[in-house]
This record gives sequence, structure tokens and C-alpha cells, in this order.
Amino acid sequence: MAAYEAHCAREGRRVPLLLDSCCGTGRSTQNIAAAHPEHFVIGVDKSLSRLNRTSSFRASATNGNADAENAPPAPNTISSSLGGSGAEAAVLVCGNCVDFWRLLWESGVRIERHTLYYPNP
Repeated sequence: MAAYEAHCAREGRRVPLLLDSCCGTGRSTQNIAAAHPEHFVIGVDKSLSRLNRTSSFRASATNGNADAENAPPAPNTISSSLGGSGAEAAVLVCGNCVDFWRLLWESGVRIERHTLYYPNP
């Protein structure tokens, strides 16, 4: 959520939040962010292997370590050009979707739209 809070601070307002659950490689998250540049998009998937197929996630997750499969699961920026005044407008998170949903709910964060494309289109 730190990336979302930082994005809102840069925008100077509370940016609407979109959640892309079970995002796989993050392609759907990138497409959603491109289609909704006025929003911040969080893509969540439990598979580090799938997320590592996105080169910017892999590079960010490993901090330059060649052993990407052993990278710690953590939020990682997809791209700085996905929208929102040139700032990061989307992140990929490796984690359990149900746990992520519960944490959002418990922290009072509300999402404007929730997508779950499974199997991926």
C-alpha cells in the first residue's frame, strides 16, 4: 500500500483504486492501468514464478540478484509509464488474494473496481 499512498501524495488527491486479483504475469494489470490512467491498479498473484515472467517485476524483486526464483515476495512496480502524471500507477504484489482482500477491508481501504480474470483471457 506504500506505493499507492506515495502515488496519491504525488497526485495531491485520493486516487481511485482498482484491484486485479490472480493477475498471473501482470499483463491484465498493465492493460487495466493503460485503460484507466486516472486510477491506481494493484495486481495480486500468489505465484512468484508467474510474476517473474514480467521482467520489470523480476528485476525489481531481485534487486539485481540473478536468482529471481528466490526473491522475497514484496510489492514491485510494473512500470513508471502506466499512467498517472508520469508516476507509477500500477504495482504487482506476490501474495494470497484472500489475505490481501482481508487486509484491505480491515484497513478501511475501499476499491472502486475489482477484476478477476481466471483463466486469463
